[in-house]
Amino acid sequence: MDLPLAIAVNIALYVLVHIAKGWKEAVGAVPLGIVLCLLTEQTGTIWIAFLVHVAMAWGNEWWSYYWAGRKAC
Repeated sequence: MDLPLAIAVNIALYVLVHIAKGWKEAVGAVPLGIVLCLLTEQTGTIWIAFLVHVAMAWGNEWWSYYWAGRKAC
């Protein structure tokens, strides 16, 4: 499978997985998905892309807790 086709398949899967969180999340999965696919292709390992995704997820979680706490005050 050539790289553009592999990226397109991955992006379609990313969008499907993220669509339950809303259209903004699904659309946002496209550019990050491209970056993570290219990162995986360049490094030859999925682990760097995995760690970037985990770091972003944790950051979003912590950020939402921070803002939820500030609005409650």
